[in-house]
Amino acid sequence: MAPGDGIDGGGGGDEYIPRQGSPNDKALGSFTGYGTQQQAWYKSAKRFYEKDSVLEPADREWLGQTYQSVARAHLWGRLVGFAAGFGADFAYQAMRLRSRQGVNLSRSFLFGVAGTVVGTYQCGLYAYWRALESVAPVERYDDLEEDGGAAARRRRHEVLQLLRDSMPAVWADYFNKTARDPSLRMPDPHVLWQGILRGERPNMPMYRHESLAQSPMARLTSPPDLRPVQHPAGPAPVEASARPANEDPFSAEITEPSNSLSAWDRVRQQNSIPQTSGDSWDQVRRRSMGGFSGPAPPNTDREQNEFDELLNAERRGIWDEIDGPK
Repeated sequence: MAPGDGIDGGGGGDEYIPRQGSPNDKALGSFTGYGTQQQAWYKSAKRFYEKDSVLEPADREWLGQTYQSVARAHLWGRLVGFAAGFGADFAYQAMRLRSRQGVNLSRSFLFGVAGTVVGTYQCGLYAYWRALESVAPVERYDDLEEDGGAAARRRRHEVLQLLRDSMPAVWADYFNKTARDPSLRMPDPHVLWQGILRGERPNMPMYRHESLAQSPMARLTSPPDLRPVQHPAGPAPVEASARPANEDPFSAEITEPSNSLSAWDRVRQQNSIPQTSGDSWDQVRRRSMGGFSGPAPPNTDREQNEFDELLNAERRGIWDEIDGPK
């Protein structure tokens, strides 16, 4: 056997030496430093891709339902196996002594764990063999080409033989998703490996973030010494321009004098209103402080004077009514 033949790579060495003229020279010729485990992953992925690429949507739906039934068989096997193993000691004591006394719980728990393992394996294997026999190819004694039904049975049978009953929940999820969206199928491992050798990181979110990443078909996407992707440095963020000082008309604090007009000054200028020194809040403060420091300056506005006289007359009339005639 030439070095590298078989699943384990052969020869016991860590470096894969391809045969002369092998079609996998370009794909596996650069496996130096990856060891026999990576070689086995690549070969498993290659075999699965050859079977998976010829499946039709109906085949994928059938395989998804089949592996769902195997997963349910695993679940029922665990439950029944644990119940049988854990309750065996109770049943034995009840039949022998007509009592539950003398039952060792630790021993019953160990029997339950053993029953879980045995039940899971046996029930899953039974469901798998039933599905495998249902699509077993029928022997033909003529030279006619196989029809569509026979071809579908052959494709499903080959996939079941390759994957067996391991990870049924994972494969059920994979085939159900790929039946609805063919773009989620596993890519060609040869093309994928060539990209890895060029330093490209595979873009496979379905396999990277889900439990399917633990299968040999997806481990090839993350070799141990794959260098990270070098993201190009983007342009430096543009800093926001500083806001001009004294832009807020309600700001009482003036950081630095500005030669340009403020927003309110521009509004006053457009409406032909004479400008006053200071902003509005400064004027309010000066008027308030002037009321406490001394008498207010006389109001020369005629309308304001008339209004003050009417207000005073009204006040005097109200007080006269309250005091009454003297």
